[in-house]
Amino acid sequence: MENLSTYANYIKGVEVDFADSFVQNYDQYQSELMRLGVYKNFNDKEARKIFTNRPGTGFLQANHQGGEVNEKNRYPGYQTEAIPTIFDGGITVTAQTLQLRKIQLDLDEYGDLVRSGNATKDLLLSQPWIHAFDTDQPTSANGIKITRYGDLVPMCSTVHPTRVPGQSSQSNASATGAALTYTEFDTARQALVQQKTDDGISMGLSPKIVLMVGPALLLKAKELSGSELKIDSADNNINVYGGGVVTVIENLYLSSDYGCDNDDYWFMIDVNRAKLFFWEMEQLVPNNFEHRNRSMSFDVFASWSGGHYDWRGIFGSMGGGAAYAS
Repeated sequence: MENLSTYANYIKGVEVDFADSFVQNYDQYQSELMRLGVYKNFNDKEARKIFTNRPGTGFLQANHQGGEVNEKNRYPGYQTEAIPTIFDGGITVTAQTLQLRKIQLDLDEYGDLVRSGNATKDLLLSQPWIHAFDTDQPTSANGIKITRYGDLVPMCSTVHPTRVPGQSSQSNASATGAALTYTEFDTARQALVQQKTDDGISMGLSPKIVLMVGPALLLKAKELSGSELKIDSADNNINVYGGGVVTVIENLYLSSDYGCDNDDYWFMIDVNRAKLFFWEMEQLVPNNFEHRNRSMSFDVFASWSGGHYDWRGIFGSMGGGAAYAS
């Protein structure tokens, strides 16, 4: 519980002059991943949320006049069930502190808790990326439950299976841990555009491409996406990916500090094709005054889930030249 001694300098009558009082993180921390529209947002109170898909019927087959129609089969895809995590946090302040403190606005309990909530959303949504190459596929990390596509391999895998007979497995991961260079970026684009449905139909590529990196690769990513000429080249070649063709997202949690094997993870995302979601079932911000001990409690409760429900539209590399197969 916060009382008078906790914030003695903030009490009326205490001779302290403040040039500034500030919050150590952003005053209005916004979720970077949610802001750029990478995720499909659901806000409801359903008890369960299950994602499913179907591959389609493949290519039509050539026939001759009067020939019997070639019968097509449709096979079910893999299901994904969203797994929610319950979050909460609270601040309890004595009534005397509330009455006597002289900087009311800067001791904003709800503001602090909402900022914590927005940062927690980013940490939640980052878990599938942090663990995109984990072959043991942890069900939770950093205390957060992880929702994965139902094909039972990592989000970035070299052997994504299919339920359609006669079709081969597919890869959306670099098997060599390719570093982020112009050449490897183009290789990733080609891999992304050549991804197919489970029944073997090429999916193409939409015009909206995002490059997600951690802090260690932001400079390289900005150079690659912003330079008019190719980086790492003295030939004055035109950079076909410059001029805003690619949007760069810096994910602060893509680092070894939060569970990545190294700081060099990078991902190419086709925003219009990737199946990523954020599910907000409930967020409550109640307050309660306790008469017995004369204190006010400010609490936040939330139930959130986030993850991916298909691997297509994503290509990833661990970087660092790390060989990878899963």
